[in-house]
Formats: sequence, structure tokens, C-alpha cells
Amino acid sequence: MFQSTTKGLLHFEDLDPKMFEVMYRNILDTSENYEPEIKSYGIEGSDDGVDILCIEKSSKLKNFIQCKRYKKISSSDLKEIVDRIVEKNKND
Repeated sequence: MFQSTTKGLLHFEDLDPKMFEVMYRNILDTSENYEPEIKSYGIEGSDDGVDILCIEKSSKLKNFIQCKRYKKISSSDLKEIVDRIVEKNKND
């Protein structure tokens, strides 16, 4: 696995997609704002837009997270992603 030697700013483009997701999961794990049962879907290309599911401790609000590194995204693309996630998970 490639390991970045960058010091200072994080260069997300150095991380492969799975490592980017692992990094985000670690941020959630250490934040203490979420229930400890954070779920990683971990099946590349078959998660229908959800990489991580976590539940806020205080509000019990479910957070469906898709880890992507877009340089630019349109509002219609974002709406499509959110609609797909909501539809797939509305009975959870």
C-alpha cells in the first residue's frame, strides 16, 4: 500500500477509496458523538450510495454517509444520491 510522506495538509488524493472511507470512519469513531455501533458496508460498488451508517448519541438520528472525493458536484447529482439512499433505507 502506498503511504504518503506529506507533512501538514492532508492530500486526500493520495488515499485509495477504501482508505479514504477508513479515515472517515476513524474520525467518526473518535468524535464521541455517535453510538459505538458504527456500521461500515464495505462492499465496493454494491452499497447503493451508503458507505457508513452511524447514529447520533443525543438525537438518535441515523446518518447515512457516502464517502466520495468530488472536486465538483451538481445539486441535481447530489439530490439523486440522497434520494437513492433515502429510498433504499426508508424502512430501516
